[in-house]
Amino acid sequence: MARLSRWLGIVALARAEVLRMEITVDGALEALEFDRCDGEVALIAKAHAFVHRSGSTLHAMAQPSGERKSHSELVVDEMKRLQAQATFHSRDGPCEWPAAPPDALPPVWNWGDARNVARKLGGPKLKLNFGGGIANDFHGFDDRYEGWVGVEGPSDPDGYDYGFCADPAAESCGKPWCLCADLTTGRLPVDAGTVDAILTEHTLEHIKFEHWPRVLNEFHRALRVGGLLRVAVPDYHAPDADARAVFHDPAAAAEHRRVHGHHAFTSKAAMAPLFAASPFAAVYWLHYYDGPADRPPALDEALPFVRNPVDYGLGFVKRTRDHPPHVSENVTSVVVDLVKLA
Repeated sequence: MARLSRWLGIVALARAEVLRMEITVDGALEALEFDRCDGEVALIAKAHAFVHRSGSTLHAMAQPSGERKSHSELVVDEMKRLQAQATFHSRDGPCEWPAAPPDALPPVWNWGDARNVARKLGGPKLKLNFGGGIANDFHGFDDRYEGWVGVEGPSDPDGYDYGFCADPAAESCGKPWCLCADLTTGRLPVDAGTVDAILTEHTLEHIKFEHWPRVLNEFHRALRVGGLLRVAVPDYHAPDADARAVFHDPAAAAEHRRVHGHHAFTSKAAMAPLFAASPFAAVYWLHYYDGPADRPPALDEALPFVRNPVDYGLGFVKRTRDHPPHVSENVTSVVVDLVKLA
């Protein structure tokens, strides 16, 4: 019920009689309108990663090619179906929503809201999911992330641009439980030692290694003593020829940067020196292929896979061997925990 009540509260914030939906596919704009009482919860649930709200307008960004284009076309079809079914009874009176349970968390639309949630949970209980607010973890519909606040930064210019945090003054991504912060140039708008845990899954690979020291220092500053940083990134030492090709073929590396927006080809071997130089004194490697530190692995080189137990209650990670079908035998994640000791 807590999950639903959060969304009922969110919909109640949309005071416009009608919500307008704008979808752009291959440069063509389609505008749909929905009753605020019936439309927004179902609409956002279906549109998932491609919809955010600005005032009374819902925006959807369709991706240009491949699987994402197919996904976007499905979103457009579903939006049209919802529009056909929508009723506009809000003109007859205010929306009626069930009362939220007393323990329901209020929606987070800005950093002040996030601090209020932390206080309600008995701070420092603020938990941040860096890179998990829009396209990946979508906190509003997934109870595994309840209480976590997603943090997005401006999209990499060489990757997919969702545009949710393009405005440097924006605090919200346009979705609840998702806020903006660019750690390559700025800081998290929280006091030192006020964050209980930070999770980042398949995000740091979109940031060049040269920026990692700054990001790690900022995570360390924000965390309380004893706080956990959990990092999960693609393992480029996994026995996948397409992944390992980035080390041997400049064209393959350029394609990964262009198509996936990956600017750091991550592995335990590549990350270990950065973590050793960071302020985190305790580093626990949980899942990884144990590849050579002095050279890239050959395309067909067999490497041992290290798989230690992961307590997912400390931060859920989808893309691990523990959660098929998000990964396969040949494609998986490096998972590592870092703890602030002082």
